[in-house]
Amino acid sequence: MPGASGRYPGDPAVRAIIAELSAASPEFAGMWAAREIEVQRTITKRAVHPVAGELELDCEILPVPGGEHRVVLYTGAPGSASDRGLQRLRGT
Repeated sequence: MPGASGRYPGDPAVRAIIAELSAASPEFAGMWAAREIEVQRTITKRAVHPVAGELELDCEILPVPGGEHRVVLYTGAPGSASDRGLQRLRGT
């Protein structure tokens, strides 16, 4: 599987999302393997969640070729308070 082309290509959480999407969608897996899906831009969003607390998240938008759809990934910097907040939401 190609590495994620975003800000944290070695992040295990990003790799897990790609693996999950690839397992659920042969079409996604094919596009990812062909590198037809790549990050177009990264923006930072800030939010306050009642359980996770203050979050500073990188928002990466992956366009899906041939359509209007986009895959949007929100990640916290590995080891950051935002990353720990997201882990609490996942129950890990």
